[in-house]
Amino acid sequence: MNWLDNWRVFLALAIFLIAGGVLRSAWATRRDGFTIDEPWHITAGVAYLRTGEYYLNPEHPPLAKLVAGLAATRSFSYFSEPGPLHDKLDERKFVEDIVYGRNDADLIQSRVRRVMYLFNGLLLLLFALATFRVFAGMVALGSLLFVLIDPTVAAHWPVVMTDLPVGLLSVTSVLICIHTLRNWSVASLCLLAITLGLTLSVKHSGLISFAFTGALGLATLLWQFRKFKLTALRRSAVFLIVLAGAVAILWGTYRFRYYEGNQAQEKFNRPLQFGGPL
Repeated sequence: MNWLDNWRVFLALAIFLIAGGVLRSAWATRRDGFTIDEPWHITAGVAYLRTGEYYLNPEHPPLAKLVAGLAATRSFSYFSEPGPLHDKLDERKFVEDIVYGRNDADLIQSRVRRVMYLFNGLLLLLFALATFRVFAGMVALGSLLFVLIDPTVAAHWPVVMTDLPVGLLSVTSVLICIHTLRNWSVASLCLLAITLGLTLSVKHSGLISFAFTGALGLATLLWQFRKFKLTALRRSAVFLIVLAGAVAILWGTYRFRYYEGNQAQEKFNRPLQFGGPL
């Protein structure tokens, strides 16, 4: 057996490489300011955690914003609920006033960067381990190295954006799906539900990965057990439960509520007017 196929050795090497990637990214991005979306995501995450309402920045699922909101604690981050918000211009004015007018933007950025390094670092480690389970040590280590040397990954690592997390989670979901189809077990099925749920929860385009992984899993099961119809139906039913579990995780990030606010009303969009002049 190749020494890289020892999971303890691989885990130690993967953590070492990811730590090196953090240092490289921190040095390369040390003078970067906020991207245009970060104040929105951070303010929205703070609002979600402190008020339990999700009407700020509603076009993206909340996972990355919730992670960023954890860094902006009450001890150094001021937040007040906005007045009526009718469109994105109103939201922009509110977000910029909170981040740049009411708070120390540099302090918030420094705190949030640390949390995002940890969050995306853990996703990288999960990707590496999923690759290890499917392709063994050499390919997994090479894949991790290839990701870490990508300058786009280094640039996105500390920022509150959804692109890097959804990319890592999408690939990881497919890899875990492949491993699950090879080694049908409760642990693998639960891990697949979690990764798919996180993929859905981090960005709206995660729905594409969810659909692809679901179609891959169901098609493989029906083909693999085409001569054993009862087994094919039973395993397909279990796989559908996994997909439903992923959707439940997405709903859980919204606290299992249907409305964006604490009351059964919409707070963000301007109500439609009917019967007026065109």
